[in-house]
Order: sequence, then structure tokens, then C-alpha cells
Amino acid sequence: MKSAYRIWIQYSVLIVCLLGTLYFLNKEDDILDKSLSKNDGKSLLVEASGNNKRYNILFWNEYFSYSYFGMGLYNEGFLKNKCQFTNCYNSNIQSKWKSGKFDAIVFHGLQESMNVKDIAMLKKAREAKRTFHIPFLKTFLILFVPFSFGTKVSTPKMNKTKGIAWVVSHCKTESKREEYVNELRKHLKKLTIDIYGTCGDHSIQKDQSQQNDVQSVEWGRLNMYKNILKDYKFYISFENAKCKDYITEKFFYALSIPNVIPITFGTNISDYEYVAPKKSFIHVDEFDSPKELATYLEDLNENDEKFFAYQTWRSLFFVDVPNFSSPCEFCRVLNQRSLQNKPPIPDINKYWFTNQCNN
Repeated sequence: MKSAYRIWIQYSVLIVCLLGTLYFLNKEDDILDKSLSKNDGKSLLVEASGNNKRYNILFWNEYFSYSYFGMGLYNEGFLKNKCQFTNCYNSNIQSKWKSGKFDAIVFHGLQESMNVKDIAMLKKAREAKRTFHIPFLKTFLILFVPFSFGTKVSTPKMNKTKGIAWVVSHCKTESKREEYVNELRKHLKKLTIDIYGTCGDHSIQKDQSQQNDVQSVEWGRLNMYKNILKDYKFYISFENAKCKDYITEKFFYALSIPNVIPITFGTNISDYEYVAPKKSFIHVDEFDSPKELATYLEDLNENDEKFFAYQTWRSLFFVDVPNFSSPCEFCRVLNQRSLQNKPPIPDINKYWFTNQCNN
């Protein structure tokens, strides 16, 4: 009798939980309907700051295990972070995308756990050479947000004891960057390349603190780079694919650390110069061979005047490395009036894949 009673209690709790979940979903669905039908700029939670337009955002899937990319439901993330703009509204109700009233649809291209009938989203990164299957969104407005350079700062004095560092976890790549590094090592005489991570001999000390949100994880990664690169003059910022506009966060992490010169390998030089000042990095395409690059790096290491020629930009600017998942940054971008004038890209498949990669 007690066993039957326990089972009845368990099923009762389960039914209540299911009803509560259904109620929550219905309530969210109702709130979203009101939001989409009445775009009056007022938050459903509190009065929203910013302009008079509400920006509705559909998060199609998760960023790994983080719902809404760690930005929170509705506009709670924007409010919690005291953002300049809080007139952005997050939802993940896929059934509403056909309404056409979403200002942004966000999806994580690496997420594999997607099982939907009416839309097949990208499952791999660009270098996987897959295709976007999004017939209802054949016209895209692509936004490139370069990292900011603005405020004057002083440059710290040189206090470096080590040569070249490389943090890497993918040992075999489409770009064959590992082959270039191996060839470069052969021609270095005084400088050494210290490799951190699963592909090298140097372990990475992980942050033992609790990091329960995506922003904390990203800032933890930045601090890891700071701890490693504080003793190094050069950092190998080699991409795993040689694709146009493909520059990952590691380059900006290195660029933000005083007296470090990133050595780049990936997209062309002009793409790097679009997001960073000239003479702030060294690109392998400037040299005919790894041997020639090795000779140049040895010369910079021995000549402070030549080395600091790559640091003069720091006396004029600093690198602002915004968290890619920052609610404030995300909502600020949507509120920028200049975005309204950017021409759309007619065919995202053609733009993203045709002649984009050269691996």
C-alpha cells in the first residue's frame, strides 16, 4: 500500500510539473504574441531604456548548454547587467519565426542537437564546407563588429623573459598550421616555441572557480591567456582554417596584452588590418618561407627598437575585448541606426562558401 501511495505521489508531482511547464510555455507564448503585435518599446518586466523600438530576438538553439547564449529570458539579462539599452526581448519559441517580426535570429553553428522539420540549420563551422539550408532567409544582413580601438593609454616597459607561445587544442587542422609551426621551429636558433594545451608539453592551469554562465567562462579564457602571455614576446595566432574574414578570439586576446606581437596565419592581411591597426601583428604572408620568418623574429627579439615598432600603436589606443555573449553588446548592436543602411547579402550560401576558403 505504501509503495502504491509513493507511486501515486510521484505521478502527481510529475503531472503538476508538466502542467506547470505547459502553463509557463503558454504564458511565454502569450507574452511573445503581445510583444510581436505591439512593438511599443516598453519592457514586459520594467520600463526599457534605449530608443522606442523593441527588438525581438529568436534564439534557435543553445550555445552548448547555455540557453539564450547566456543572455537570459525576455530582457532580464539586459536589466541585470544594467545595459544602456534594455529594449531587446529574447525568446526561443521556434513556432513564432514565421511571424516575420523577429529582428534577429541567432543560432549556434556548432550545435549538433537539432531536430526540426521545417528548417535544417548549419551543423558545422565554415571550414566544414556545409551549406545553409534556410530558404525563408535567403537574404541576410551580415554585421561585422570589429573590436574597438579608442582611448589613449601608456605602454608598460618590457619585462619579457620568454620567446614564442602557442595555445592550441586541435593538433591536425584543415589549414595545416601545425606543419608551418614545425617548419618554423627548425629554423629558430635562439627563440623557442612553447606549446600549451593538448598538442604540446605545457599544461594549462584551469580556473577552479565556479563558472556557471557563458560570460564568466569567456572571461576566464581571456585571463588564462593573460597569465600565459605575460612572459612572452610573441604569440602564434594560427587559425584552423584559411577562410575570408575568419579571425577567432585568440588573436584579440593576444593583441590586448601589452608587449605581445601576434603572428597570424589564416585569412589575408587586409582582413586583419580591418580589425586591427597596421604594424600591430606579423602575418606569415609577408614572408616567402618559415625560414625567412624565423630570421625576422630572431632579429626582432635581439633589437628592442624594431620590436617596439610593433608597440607604438599602444600609446594611442587600447584594445577593448567585449564578451561576444555580452547582453549589453548584443542589444547595443541591434540599436545602432547605422545598421539599417547596410546592404543585405542576396545569397548567404554563395557569400559564405564560394571561394571563401583556401586550405
